Amino acid sequence: MPNTGGSERPTPSGGRAREMTSRALRMANRKEVRYVLVGGWNTLFGWAVFVALQLTVGATIGYMAVLVIAQVVSIINAYLCYRWLVFRVQGSWWLDFFRFSTVYWIVFALNIAALPLMVSALGMNVIVAQTVFVVVTVISSYIAHNRFSFRRSDPPAP
Repeated sequence: MPNTGGSERPTPSGGRAREMTSRALRMANRKEVRYVLVGGWNTLFGWAVFVALQLTVGATIGYMAVLVIAQVVSIINAYLCYRWLVFRVQGSWWLDFFRFSTVYWIVFALNIAALPLMVSALGMNVIVAQTVFVVVTVISSYIAHNRFSFRRSDPPAP
């Protein structure tokens, strides 16, 4: 093909870069991938709030109070991120928030029970114990949010 002064043919590496970019965009459009990415952010955010509070006011108010405050802040952040970026749902704002919070408060109740056991009975460092608990809850939270928090009725068959 003659060169007419326009854009040149893409090099093989340019084609490969476009293909990889296209594949990455298709993967990012999958709900499960978005959940992992946003969940990673939410986990890091919640953990960072817990650690920051523990290091700044934990000695004064205790790690259980730190856990409660971090939980409330984290639930609000997580709800907004999952609603807008992962599940991309419309309507039912308050119902979704109630369901979402229910899942989080159940996990929180388990956390309330597990953290003192991990710290006192097992002798784990409080930050390490909380990190272990957070890692364990990721998969179960996805299932609960997908099937309960942001559940939508299937559209009727034609």
